[in-house]
Amino acid sequence: MARRRVVRRSKPAEPAELTESLVKGITEVCGKGAATVMTDYEDAVTSKVKVWVPSGFDWLDAIMSEGRGFPVGKIIEIYGDEGTGKTALSQFIIREFQKRGGVAVYVDFETSMDQTHLKGYGIDLGNLIYVDVETIEEGFDAVMSVIEK
Repeated sequence: MARRRVVRRSKPAEPAELTESLVKGITEVCGKGAATVMTDYEDAVTSKVKVWVPSGFDWLDAIMSEGRGFPVGKIIEIYGDEGTGKTALSQFIIREFQKRGGVAVYVDFETSMDQTHLKGYGIDLGNLIYVDVETIEEGFDAVMSVIEK
């Protein structure tokens, strides 16, 4: 006669317990304040942004940020397939920031910038910092050096 083995499974964690455990784990790895349960978060992330710059495309601003545009002082990442207009969009954004007296830092992973196009879009090359990187790590280091300034 074959014996049946009974395996006891522990009760699955309640969502609140799991959430607390995950936040604790992320905090241990990334530091205090790295993870917050959204119901505990006092303000929405975007509420801390005081200045917004329109992209130049009303429809894009409406989709992304309730019509406000791009946040000043935040990192804007544009990604997508080849030939989808990432560089052109970034040039419009740079121009809009510069119109308002801003300086843009462009971290280029695809070596896609062309001075002729930049000038054609009305970009002031003297107020554009161009960073050409080969790896994600180099790009991260470049971004971190800008943030720390």
